[in-house]
Amino acid sequence: MRSLSGRYTVGMTMPTPVSPAAQLDLLADALGDPTRRAIFKYVAEAAEPVTAADVGLTFGIHRTVARAHLERLVETGLLQADFRHRPEGGRPPKVYSRSEQRLDLQLPVRQYEMLAELLLSTLEHFGDAAQVITEQVGFAFGRRLAALRPAVPGDSPVAALLEAGAELTLERHGDRVRVEVRECLFREVATRRPRLVCTLDRAVLRGLLSSTEGEVVLYEASRRNEHHDVCSLVYAKSPPPEKTPSLPAHANGGPA
Repeated sequence: MRSLSGRYTVGMTMPTPVSPAAQLDLLADALGDPTRRAIFKYVAEAAEPVTAADVGLTFGIHRTVARAHLERLVETGLLQADFRHRPEGGRPPKVYSRSEQRLDLQLPVRQYEMLAELLLSTLEHFGDAAQVITEQVGFAFGRRLAALRPAVPGDSPVAALLEAGAELTLERHGDRVRVEVRECLFREVATRRPRLVCTLDRAVLRGLLSSTEGEVVLYEASRRNEHHDVCSLVYAKSPPPEKTPSLPAHANGGPA
């Protein structure tokens, strides 16, 4: 569970709208137990779905106890369950992972997502110019985030997004930086307006990286599945501007 200015964001499937008070009660019930809270954090941060046996081994508890905690988290919507099919056949083990949807609990309640979607829908009426404007805004926002954050030695250049709830990993390969995005801050809006939201997200990252890595450009972008929060972005150092070649003397009006 991460917090930023009183906002808590967790993965949760909510079939119908729930009031903030009811959401708070639900979270307190699901995560009030310290072991269950630790299990949720472990599963949410795991790269692959985990089994009850994995959880039992990690926390030193019997797999039956681990399964009870996992099933309770599934009941509340914090986790989702599936079955991992084995190539060799046999009974597939039940695996658990963070649910696809998110619950945003905000105190006091604010409708930032609605405002963001309204602004983007308005921008779409500008045609091709919308892409340019969104890119400029995202880059400027990334620069501003970097400037407002105090410099901490060894801190990630995308730390501001990590604290806000994004899930990013960053790897450097020579003059290139690969950013793996597992959880996009704008995921809900992105599923409805992917073109502009992806442009915004990539530009924010470029602004952050350009503030610490030197000017970078987006070199490569790919999505690993149909969701808009799992993608791989490669940024490369901007090449220095080419030197304008000297004009021959006769081009300047001199002798040929």
